[in-house]
Amino acid sequence: FKMERANENDENNNSRPEVKHHDDENYILLKELKDMLIAFGDLEEGQEITPGSPQDISIKTLEIYLIDFLSNILQEAYRRSKRAGYNKIKLRDLIKVVEYDEKLFLRIPFLYRVIENY
Repeated sequence: FKMERANENDENNNSRPEVKHHDDENYILLKELKDMLIAFGDLEEGQEITPGSPQDISIKTLEIYLIDFLSNILQEAYRRSKRAGYNKIKLRDLIKVVEYDEKLFLRIPFLYRVIENY
């Protein structure tokens, strides 16, 4: 979904933001998130997800949060790289950004091995 602010010239200043629903084609991680939910046992394999169902809304909300989370981390890493004079994100800057989150930081060696083997 996407929330938009109410028009400033609205007579009713107490109006709530409008929620717009996007088509499935606008969600880039939808298939992968569905596969993850199946792997974690939250969905059964072959189970149809109808638009507007709780599972559908959960998957789309999860994608929104995931993309926002990744965007924030990558923007911070890019700012660090930019301060050092680089135009691309450097691995050391990405590591520096996540070093304060113990779970993320401890996964870096595993992810690095996966990337090397990919």
